[in-house]
This record gives sequence, C-alpha cells and structure tokens, in this order.
Amino acid sequence: MKLTLFISLALAILCISPPLYGKKAAVWEEVMKPGELVVDNGQIFVTDEKVIHIYSLKDFKWMKTFGKEGEGPGEFKFSQKLTPYPEYLLIYTVGKLMYFSRQGEFLRERRTDIAIINPLPVADKFFGSKLHMDRETGKGFGSYVLMDDSFNPLKVLASQERVIQRNVQEKRTVKLMSFVIIADVYQDKIFIGDTSRGFHIDVFNAEGKKLYEISRKYQKQRVTDKYKSWRLQKIRENPGTQRLMSMRTFEFPEYFPAFRYFKIMSGRIFVSLYGKESDNGDFMLLDLKGNLLDTGSIKPDVLFTIQKNRVYYLIENEETEEWELHVEAL
Repeated sequence: MKLTLFISLALAILCISPPLYGKKAAVWEEVMKPGELVVDNGQIFVTDEKVIHIYSLKDFKWMKTFGKEGEGPGEFKFSQKLTPYPEYLLIYTVGKLMYFSRQGEFLRERRTDIAIINPLPVADKFFGSKLHMDRETGKGFGSYVLMDDSFNPLKVLASQERVIQRNVQEKRTVKLMSFVIIADVYQDKIFIGDTSRGFHIDVFNAEGKKLYEISRKYQKQRVTDKYKSWRLQKIRENPGTQRLMSMRTFEFPEYFPAFRYFKIMSGRIFVSLYGKESDNGDFMLLDLKGNLLDTGSIKPDVLFTIQKNRVYYLIENEETEEWELHVEAL
C-alpha cells in the first residue's frame, strides 16, 4: 500500500512538473548539425553546416531549405552567420557577404578581406571586427572597426590583444574567462562591451561618435575551486576539446568577469552572467539605455534565442536522434 502510494505521488509530481526546456513545439527532421537559431518577423532560421532552413513561426512547419556547399555565388564553403533585416537576409561566411531574400532566394554577394569578421551595415557604412598583427612586436590584435561601404577602415572603436600561436604543438597557458570585448549592432547604433572595465557598454552612432555608456554596479564573485573542477571536467568530456588537456595548461582569474557576453534581442539587451558555482545560465534583460527590465535563469547548454517574451530552444533528442524545437515563456 505504501509503495503504491509512493508511486502514485511520484507520477503526480512528474505530471505537474514543467518539462525541461519548456514545451516541445516541433520535430525538425531536416536539421542535421545546427549552428545558429534565429527568430525574426514570423520566421525561424536554422543554419545547418552548408545550408539554411526556414520555418514558419506560426505553426513551426518547414518552409524551405536553401544554400549549398561551394565557392560560387550564393554558396558556402565555411559556416555562416545569419543576420535578418526587414527586406533581406545578410549572411556572412569567410571572405564574403551574401544577400538573400527573406524566402531564401539569392540576390547578390560581396567579397571581403578574410581578416574581416561579420561586417554589419550601420547606415551607409559597415562595422565589424578585424584581425591584424603588429609586425614590430609580433603581437596579434582583434579590433572593432567602422568601415566605409568598400570595407576600408575609417575608425577603430575598440581593440584587444589576441594570442597567436604559430606552433600548434607548442604547449601554452590558456586563460579561461579572461576579460573580453564584445560588440553588437542595432538600428544603426553600435554597442561595445568591455569586461576589463567591469559592467560597461559604450554606445556609438554610425559616425563612430560615442552617444552614451551603460555602466552598472555588480558584486564581484570569487572563482571557487568547485567551479574550476567543474569547468575542467567539461573540457575533458567535450570531444572537441579533450585533446587540449595534454597540450594546454589552464589559468583561472581570481574573480568572474562582470558578464559572459551580451546580445541585443527584440530591442532588449540580453546579458549572460556567470553563476556562483557553475554556468547555470543566469541572465539579465536591460533596455537600450541600460535600465534593468528582468532577471532569471536560462538553459545555456543548447542553442537558444529570445523573441519578445519567449525562449526558443533547439535540442537533440538522444533517443530518436532528431532535433526538437522547445518553447517556453521567459
């Protein structure tokens, strides 16, 4: 009797408990190796190695798959970065920028310097990052640069030293969670965050003039031994990083940076934060002036995006080996 009561109670708890990653909305058989999930203006886009899938946001049904592997017009040799605009889709891959219609029809492409990464339009200019090396010192830098319409540099808005390893077999120290510079573009404004300055984001106009800054107080959190062990274990378990364990030594900072990264979604600044003991997906939402709108936790170990007040997750079902779309309220 007691066992039966226990089983009934356990089943009842399972029935009322919220499912992991929200409610399953669709199973997408077309998706094989997704790289990016984007929701915009009634459509869902999934980059999938050398192709891109389009789904309807209304019923989550497949609409079209476009793109193919190659070096010709509209073809992808490398992975892509997709940015939607009202009239077109802008797709960056190494060495070129491609324009497609919202329905996946190829319009045109422009070749770029392979050192320029993900240039985005800002009014009549472009903004993106560029890798370069100082020949005198031998140091490498990643700079965020405002460029003209021909991708010629006009103004450097931020720069950070990058480690360049000439011998891949050479053992070196990797600094985990080091201070970073992160940037995003929204409505002809450039947002650049610099965690070396704490919780700090500068906002520029299309001419590279600083408009205002977002600066928030935050409580420093010490990086614990428990977190270090957890993070190193994740590296050991990941097939893509396992080999690094024998080729690298890892160094942690004394304190967590103010944030991991930020991205502007649906006109709000989504800021991913570090957790106290592990990467538990804590976040905050700010308006474009930096005022706090909301805080919470999100599942950080899968592809996700935020559109309005919903979170969209793309999750692989390990039993069926199919990719599922899950949706939950933010």
